[in-house]
Amino acid sequence: MTIFATYMEKKLILFDFDGTLCDTRESIVRTYHMVIDKLGLEDKDDELLASTIGTPLVKAYPFLFPHMTPEEATNAVAVHRSFWDTRQDILQPKLFPGVADTLAVLADKGYTMTIASARRRDTLRHYLDIFGVAQYFDFILGVEDVVNAKPEPEAVLVTLEHYGCDAADALMVGDMPVDILMGAGAKVATCGVTYGNSCREELAASGADYIIDEFKELLDVPFISK
Repeated sequence: MTIFATYMEKKLILFDFDGTLCDTRESIVRTYHMVIDKLGLEDKDDELLASTIGTPLVKAYPFLFPHMTPEEATNAVAVHRSFWDTRQDILQPKLFPGVADTLAVLADKGYTMTIASARRRDTLRHYLDIFGVAQYFDFILGVEDVVNAKPEPEAVLVTLEHYGCDAADALMVGDMPVDILMGAGAKVATCGVTYGNSCREELAASGADYIIDEFKELLDVPFISK
């Protein structure tokens, strides 16, 4: 890995998935409502449900339902994943505009691209395959690959170690404050996107070095354009 890093001509870009590459907001919120209905839980506002995107489900359900026991939370997560895996007829997400074209440009420029997500690795690979962009990602970390989830920096640190890459040569791109905090905790540059599940004000407050409104604008941030 050290040899690879020594001769790596371009820098490393780490991407969040949900809300950054893929528009899964409606699918995730609908899944939550399906679980709530099945388990007879108190319904929640769509905005509150969406605010948990990027957080592992095992943490999201206790946040949404503070009185849940650990066993009830585990069951809710299992039901959630079952709906997600079996109801793709109504839950199919899609890439955000400009993602595929921009990834192709970055690949042509020689950038190494990876994913650090709170989603399961098997579903990440599935969507990357069906969207036709799997070839752009050398390294994929899902929720099962880290002990300490976002906003802890573990996923970024593991990726840096995997490539023998210095923090100064890496950029974390995500739509939620937890993505920005994860990157900052590993001392890499960070870029927030406003079209996902957060907003410019929240991303700025979390300390994002760059903020963009469309994915294609990533090509213009100083980390990449300089």
